[in-house]
Amino acid sequence: LAPGTLLDPAGALVPLRFDDTVGTLLLFHAAGCGACATTRPLWASAVAEAARPDVRVLCVQTDGASERIDLEGLPPSLAVPLPPEGWLAALPAVPATLLVDSAGVLGRAWYGELDGSTRAELVRALAEL
Repeated sequence: LAPGTLLDPAGALVPLRFDDTVGTLLLFHAAGCGACATTRPLWASAVAEAARPDVRVLCVQTDGASERIDLEGLPPSLAVPLPPEGWLAALPAVPATLLVDSAGVLGRAWYGELDGSTRAELVRALAEL
């Protein structure tokens, strides 16, 4: 994946890079998404269980809503600049869970609501990164 740009909670541009960490877990969600609401606690528990402080976790809100939704136990949500560009514009659905290595190679992707089985896959993928 190519580097990109996101917005922090204050509206400042934040570069999205992959080469400065062992891996990046991107958690895409939207304010009015019921499946996202169900998935958010599963993300938080998977990240806590995997205990990988060397993996950057980025929560990204995709809908441009004025109400920023932060995920308990995870870093504050960033936002996708609207209109999104590049691969961010081609994201097929939310919630989306992407695990990217330091070379920007997409290792795993889960689209849609996580359940217990896919949450366990995410924990294993984080452990193996």
